[in-house]
Amino acid sequence: MLNAADSKNVVHGLHKGFDLLRNVASVRKITTLHPSQKTHSVGKDDPAAFHKQIDELGTEVNGLGMFCAHQMGSCRMGSDPYSGAVDEDGELWEAEGVYVMDASVFPTASGANPMISTMSISRMLALRLVNKTGKGREERRAKWKGKEAGDGGRRGLGMGMYAMGLAGVVVAWLAVKGTGWRR
Repeated sequence: MLNAADSKNVVHGLHKGFDLLRNVASVRKITTLHPSQKTHSVGKDDPAAFHKQIDELGTEVNGLGMFCAHQMGSCRMGSDPYSGAVDEDGELWEAEGVYVMDASVFPTASGANPMISTMSISRMLALRLVNKTGKGREERRAKWKGKEAGDGGRRGLGMGMYAMGLAGVVVAWLAVKGTGWRR
């Protein structure tokens, strides 16, 4: 059961999410996760009426489905820009100095809770960043610098989904602060 403040924030998020989604060209229908499955047809239904439905339905106990997911494999690690969005050090192929250090660098979803794997990868990448131990980084980068995906290859799988997850931020912070996580 949500307290009043959390309930208000969830409803606010539903309103903001609805406003964002109805302005995306490819979105045709928007559905809430209420048991009644209220649906808004973009371009046909009145947005104000859907906002009113969101307020009326609220966040009653068992009245709104809520879940979370581990985003894995959305910014894959690869040995070149055609096989992944980041290199073996977690640095984006197309944006130097931007690092991804969470479960999104996995090759695919693991099918199991990824906590230990995520923390291990985050720690490894954070230590590489702090210690600059990436093998052959400059040579690897020079090889691909300025190349385009003209051969039809899927350059940078997951491009546009750049984020550094909480685990990566925490591990990088611990490594930088020298709290015993360093080698």
